[in-house]
Amino acid sequence: MFRGILLAAAALAWSTAPAYAQASKILTTSNHPYWEVGMLDSDLSTECARGLFNQIQPYKLKLVFNGSIGPAILGVATSQYNLYDPKGRAQKDTSYFFFRDKTGACEVYRFAKGEEQKKQGALPMDFSPYRSVIEDSYKGWKTDESVKNRPQGR
Repeated sequence: MFRGILLAAAALAWSTAPAYAQASKILTTSNHPYWEVGMLDSDLSTECARGLFNQIQPYKLKLVFNGSIGPAILGVATSQYNLYDPKGRAQKDTSYFFFRDKTGACEVYRFAKGEEQKKQGALPMDFSPYRSVIEDSYKGWKTDESVKNRPQGR
């Protein structure tokens, strides 16, 4: 009897857990700075901060950036996957990457199928004490597996 109550309580706790605490998957990891995932979209970042362009389940699919410069975890969404977009601003064949989703400091990066990878760096690069570390993270930039395995919209 006690075991049955314990199992029921565990099932109830699992079903009422926040969505972000439930199953998530790491798509890939990279040692590059997180902002290299795509182009920062200031309009969508503002919409994200207002709760009008967000992941349905934060970090259900995520990218992990674990380099010494710009470490972060970004959630992934597309127009057809895990995206709350009541204004219909998402583009087909574009992936959206969320940093600090569901906060007032949300940043949305986008990368569309066919776009060229851009090296954005960390500014001001000339005066940064981390310049050598940043430059080392770009070695093998075009052949890095994390860039090849970037998720694309359908």
